[in-house]
Amino acid sequence: MPMSTGKAGDQLGLTADNVRLLCEQGEFRDAFKTKGGHWRIPEASVDDFRVAAPQGDALEPPPAFEVVQAFDTIKRAVLATIEGN
Repeated sequence: MPMSTGKAGDQLGLTADNVRLLCEQGEFRDAFKTKGGHWRIPEASVDDFRVAAPQGDALEPPPAFEVVQAFDTIKRAVLATIEGN
């Protein structure tokens, strides 16, 4: 069953915004937009992406994942600073 960007992000350790960016870049096979403009991602596509994501030094990450991962790290650090955590 297709999942939302939020649920996919929870499973991948990314924000929903970054999952949307990856959808726009075509990183999720068979992802589609609903009539309301929301992305839906098949569970198998999320699983495939997770397998292709970096696993230590064993796999070379897809370029988009590397960029999104770095952005997500920076975004979380900025938000933690703002929130005082």
